Amino acid sequence: MNLKTTLSFLFTLTVVLSTVAQEPQPERYKRVKISGNGVEFINRLAEAGVDLVCGAVFDTNSIQLELSEFELQQISNAGFSYDVIIDDLTTFYRERAEANLPIARRNLEIEKRFNRFNKTPRANAFEAVDAQTGVQSVTISNIAQTTNLKQEIDWLQPDNFNLGSMGGAYTNAEIEAILDDMRAKFPNLISIKQNASPTNQLTWEGNTIWTVKISDNPDSDEAEPQSLITGMLHSREAVAQINVIYYMWYLLENYATDPSLKTLVDNAELYFIPVANPDGLARNEVVAAGGGGMQRKNRNPNACSTGFVTRGVDLNRNFGYFYNTGGTSSTPCFDTYRGTGAFSEPETQIFRDFSLTKNFKTAQNHHTSANVMVHPFSGISSNPQAIDELTQFSHDLTEFNRYVFGPVQLILTLASGDSNEWMRGGVNDGTGSTGSGRNTWATTAESGNSNQEGSFWPNPTQIVDISKRAMRMNFVNSYYAGKFAKFHDLTPANITDLSTNIQFGIERLGQTQGNFTLELEPVSSNIVSISAPATQTGMNILEMRNVSANLVLSPSITPRETIQFRVRLRNEDHILYEAILEKTFSPTVFFSDTAEAGNLNNWVTSGGSWVNTNISSFNGSRSYADATTTAYTNNLSKTIRTANTFDFSEKPSLEIQRILVQFYTKWDIERNFDYVSFQGSVDGVNWIDMHGNYTKPAAGNFTNSRHMITKNTASVNFQDAAEFVFDGDRMNKWVMEEFVIDANSNSFLKNATNARFRFLFRTDENNLASGATTAFDGFFFDDFKIVKIDQFTLSNEDFIADQGLKIFPNPFVDEIQINWSELKGESFSADVYDLRGRLVFSRAFETSDAVITLNKNSLASGIYLLKLKSASGLESTQKLVKM
Repeated sequence: MNLKTTLSFLFTLTVVLSTVAQEPQPERYKRVKISGNGVEFINRLAEAGVDLVCGAVFDTNSIQLELSEFELQQISNAGFSYDVIIDDLTTFYRERAEANLPIARRNLEIEKRFNRFNKTPRANAFEAVDAQTGVQSVTISNIAQTTNLKQEIDWLQPDNFNLGSMGGAYTNAEIEAILDDMRAKFPNLISIKQNASPTNQLTWEGNTIWTVKISDNPDSDEAEPQSLITGMLHSREAVAQINVIYYMWYLLENYATDPSLKTLVDNAELYFIPVANPDGLARNEVVAAGGGGMQRKNRNPNACSTGFVTRGVDLNRNFGYFYNTGGTSSTPCFDTYRGTGAFSEPETQIFRDFSLTKNFKTAQNHHTSANVMVHPFSGISSNPQAIDELTQFSHDLTEFNRYVFGPVQLILTLASGDSNEWMRGGVNDGTGSTGSGRNTWATTAESGNSNQEGSFWPNPTQIVDISKRAMRMNFVNSYYAGKFAKFHDLTPANITDLSTNIQFGIERLGQTQGNFTLELEPVSSNIVSISAPATQTGMNILEMRNVSANLVLSPSITPRETIQFRVRLRNEDHILYEAILEKTFSPTVFFSDTAEAGNLNNWVTSGGSWVNTNISSFNGSRSYADATTTAYTNNLSKTIRTANTFDFSEKPSLEIQRILVQFYTKWDIERNFDYVSFQGSVDGVNWIDMHGNYTKPAAGNFTNSRHMITKNTASVNFQDAAEFVFDGDRMNKWVMEEFVIDANSNSFLKNATNARFRFLFRTDENNLASGATTAFDGFFFDDFKIVKIDQFTLSNEDFIADQGLKIFPNPFVDEIQINWSELKGESFSADVYDLRGRLVFSRAFETSDAVITLNKNSLASGIYLLKLKSASGLESTQKLVKM
């Protein structure tokens, strides 16, 4: 090394050491409780500059916050008093992480080893196999098709996913290493990490904001829908980056084995920024290497001249749409300091410039913690369609984790200048503010329950659960960027005519315009023909079109025969959903009510009125509803139940029956609080919630507590009395609901001799629209029916009788074998009858061989009776199932 180089190195080293030496010790953060309630109290706190979005815990008469000593001094000066719960949060978080991170890593490894040992294919989470028939009913699905999911999927652990060194979170170096590792392992699916800035701009402290793309051609740009997922714009929100990494590993590892996931990746460009604030993360690495640092903002050296650790700018108050319109601070040492102007910071400039080089249709910006989903607009919007789109999007993102959603000022408090608003906002949209002009459906997921899971640095043992809860949000964000639509089966289980129109719904939800085709093809041989609906073009977002096809059945079909056909919903590029649907020809119908009689004769009501109405219907002109007025009232608890009871007991035979309760329905009910439950009972006294295709798990305090400002404790816990509910807004779109009763679903009613059914409608103290254009017009149902489906599962053992008779396989495809060991070579005859009593096959067998092959190629699929008679008079009658 020459003298010039040595001097330069020593000078640089001196500057670095001087900077480190001058860096003050981190300011202490405390967890405190501030007493007070009501909107005025919350607004005063917000005006004082306190962040009430990330990490705040609301109670009836207080709010729990995590604030710096500087902020506590300022709110004291503003007249607020507080009680300290935890005096030193960094120490608290660090000690908890030290104690629990080894346990969390061990638990994660145990789960991954279990998955490896069992070799459980991930596709089983979505691809259903009928336990009765063995038929694979769903061949290609997607996360947004939630039909008949009782609860959220228990996602299999990505084998390459590991917890980081910072209480489970990752350092900047670990993030870089993970992105490099992903590229090394999956070079055909993920790009090399790149500076997100188109001009290679760096942060204040010279760090790079890294981005990568996952696609089937990651190193080239294609004309495919683009989406974005980001994390850690606030650098103390640990799970925000983990949620991103967990999802990325999941996509990469399961691409080769999951056809639905492969379809997603092959037809989209999925962009990721795991850490949007690397300077803040770097500071937290210094403050608490094991996790627990409380640096939230970036590291702007000119913000907060007092030298507090709270120096910097709140990046999520620095974007240029509705900048400085409330919920921010002008004081540099506050954690909500908005900066000197919109986009004053290199990090928000990089985010802006990167986004403007793309055309992101959707974006998910991960934060913690509140268990809520925030969407635009914090300002005002005169576009009801935009609000409806964001409402539906947020509903589907949170369908199973049950996060409360809405514009930030309605479910939390006003927080202007955030990334969502800018990404969704227009350039000249009449609001007086300038957004990206990309019309991006941008949302913020605030994941983690602050009390139960640990706020900004959660208990490491809870991290995986939080990341699993974010999986559906990430998937829906990715799907809805494209040419996406949902499939709805609107055809009832029972078909009674040889020629009938079958119905389906196609609901467009994707941001990219596309054409949608529903393909239909026979599976069972009793179908003569099935037409296909016309391709649906020019569909608007949120539009649902009902389409029909003509189904022609064989004249030889017999009652109770299974009818199977394949449906395939696709856009012009790929298949969105593929399944085998099963119907039954002329099954037993226990009960049917179309509502067209105009009365309530088949029903008994209690606790309040229900009506037979002509306001809306699916078929005909009438349906049943909770009321005739536009909006339902508060503090309701009323039911409508079937007047008759039903006997589902199975007769002593080989029949295995399945009961289907079906009806068409739509609803507009306050989400997370009011609800309708569909319930069954075996005695008329005890009622149990049933799960169907469109019910959701009930919500409770785990996600609802943020509404303590406008709800009382009873309302926040209102759905705790339920298990499965209808709530939210179907936006006037009817669906066919189905409740299956068998050994696997709603089994408490299997073999019931006095089964009853009812709808329970309960409402709390008030209705919160949370920004949606809802009318709260309640619950409707139409064409209610109860159908019995008979099925047969016959095996070798089923037919080992006293005579030594064995018939196998059964069900069969081409042939069966008869082994009648008692005959010892004696001749016998075999006659086969269909269920109408017609003889369809007859043959006498003269052989000394005890094993007989009986060809059945000429028979249609269905149920038959086999009658055997030996020369010496032995007889046996058994059932056969021809597949």
